[in-house]
Amino acid sequence: MKESDKAAAPSSHRKIAELTALYEISRALASSLDLKETSARILEILASVLDMRRGTLTLLDPETGELVIETGIPAPPGKDTPTPTKAGGEKP
Repeated sequence: MKESDKAAAPSSHRKIAELTALYEISRALASSLDLKETSARILEILASVLDMRRGTLTLLDPETGELVIETGIPAPPGKDTPTPTKAGGEKP
């Protein structure tokens, strides 16, 4: 095997894993209308594929203009409700 082929192998494996993650995420989005369930599943998929230790899914509330953390990995201790933040990072 050529050196260039050896270098491309990890890259191609990563791309396959990313495409697989996108496919699994699209399946999760199509399978449930429950936002909490779907967002948690999406983060599980990303954590598995990308070896994430931490991450959040943040959504924009169109009525208030606030960014709201819908779910996270790991969930903050004792955190049951989303944390609102104005678009741009400022606290309300």
